[in-house]
Amino acid sequence: MRSLSQETASTPTRSAASHVRRSSTRPLSVRLGLQGFLCPLLLLVFSQLVGCVSPLLAAERAVHLERVKREELRHLRVEPQDQAKSSPSPLSMDLALDIEAALSTSGSNEPELVADRRNIPATSQKLAPSKLSSARNVQLGLLFGSRFTQSVTRMAIGPLLVSIAEEMGCEPHERGALLSAYSLGYLLTQIGGGKLAESLGSDRVLLLSTVAGAICTALSGNARSVRALWWAQVLLGASQGPLFPVSMAHLSKWLPPEERSSASTALDTGITAGSLVALPCSGALASLLGWRSTFKLYAALSAAFAVAWALLAAPSPNKCAYISEAERAYLAQALTQHTGTSKGKLPLKRLSISKMLSLPAIWAIFCSHMAFNFGVYFLTSWGPTYYKDSLGVRPEDASFAFFLPPALNFATKLLLNKPLERYMRASWHMTTLQCRRAFTVLGFGGSGLAMLLVIPAQSIFGAGGSTACWALTSAFAALHPAGFKANYMDIARTSSGVVSGLGNTFASLSSYVGPLLVAWLLRAFPSWLPVFATIASVNLAAATVFASFSTTTPVD
Repeated sequence: MRSLSQETASTPTRSAASHVRRSSTRPLSVRLGLQGFLCPLLLLVFSQLVGCVSPLLAAERAVHLERVKREELRHLRVEPQDQAKSSPSPLSMDLALDIEAALSTSGSNEPELVADRRNIPATSQKLAPSKLSSARNVQLGLLFGSRFTQSVTRMAIGPLLVSIAEEMGCEPHERGALLSAYSLGYLLTQIGGGKLAESLGSDRVLLLSTVAGAICTALSGNARSVRALWWAQVLLGASQGPLFPVSMAHLSKWLPPEERSSASTALDTGITAGSLVALPCSGALASLLGWRSTFKLYAALSAAFAVAWALLAAPSPNKCAYISEAERAYLAQALTQHTGTSKGKLPLKRLSISKMLSLPAIWAIFCSHMAFNFGVYFLTSWGPTYYKDSLGVRPEDASFAFFLPPALNFATKLLLNKPLERYMRASWHMTTLQCRRAFTVLGFGGSGLAMLLVIPAQSIFGAGGSTACWALTSAFAALHPAGFKANYMDIARTSSGVVSGLGNTFASLSSYVGPLLVAWLLRAFPSWLPVFATIASVNLAAATVFASFSTTTPVD
């Protein structure tokens, strides 16, 4: 039986091979000329679009929040004739004074207070979500660091594999085994990690995972054989498997619903930032220090983050040593109103896994996550093969083309998601569910359309057209943290760790099966068009399912 690499190598047709030969005979400047022109032009257009939209969104937000402040002030004031019936609490009086002071001093400037559309009381200036000193933003920053260090240690094996193969003399099948070893371990600890977080606490589980990941990364640098390195990578994946469900469970105890989509975007930005560091820097570090020292350097980075997490992380606002009393009271009321719990009610019951798997709303998230992984891992895994076989451009000649998609993805998460959601809520009065559905449908629809345009753009603009479409695919995928990924925190009150663990397990299976499906399509058909059409069809199906069955009402 031929290996997957041999099967893939035999897939280009005669016309594709002749195109490769024609392309390879052209000067490099001609082959990449349009790419070098169109890609900066795409970035310029995107930046101009953000520059035009951002002032409008900021102005709309300022007007909306000014109106919210005045409404909250009227809500918190107590009329003289009602004082005998109800006396305001000290916290309400403080909030009213803070709001009145803010109204008298802010003028036309952007206000500092944010109120939920469901009548969650506004906070004082020191509770504004934009304040970096708030305890919940400290937790968000810590989880960003967790995603960043995880991405760096996870993606390092790809760029370092060239140096590893030269030293150890790896055969092709051994290289494939090393690249898939992490995913094998990652699959094994998703659900168990989520359950462990619910019993031991999310802060403890994440600390253990980070320390174990640092140890396994250091073991990778000390490996003396391919087998030892394979086991180190399997253990690394197993140690980091709980990080996704644990982070979702951690945030669900810290953030009210209106802040969760931006938090999910921030966490995904940590993954993108990690890829922007690991992919271009690992090879350079290996040439300077050696691949073993590079692994050990990344292990030291993980260990340093573990120290920061141990000092600053807290499982909930009630157990945080540095949170202010005002913020603690605000979060207690906001989270209680979302979950519908109170002191006089019975504790919530946890859903069993079988019950979760019978709910359409759960499967709406799972299907979206699987479709997302299928498309994203196609971009990262098959991109170099497509450029080489279909465009005649080797990876070393297309470094900017491979850098542009994650860069545009990063820019979208950083500059567009949060102001766009604010605009939807303020101007279109969209609910949380409508925002989740809009971001998910737009993300899948835009990515699928961009995939279908890759071949037509290639026929007109060559490598530049393909690069532009691939970059747009990645940019639209950046909308999902404000869509179905944020829905993980909406849908479960007591079982968010297990739900996100199950979802990431199914998504990991998709990222494993996806490359095999692409290889079969390339062997069965004479073109890349069926591959792109399959990705677009999967995106359309996921968008339809999420728009039809998703909910923000907790299922437990």
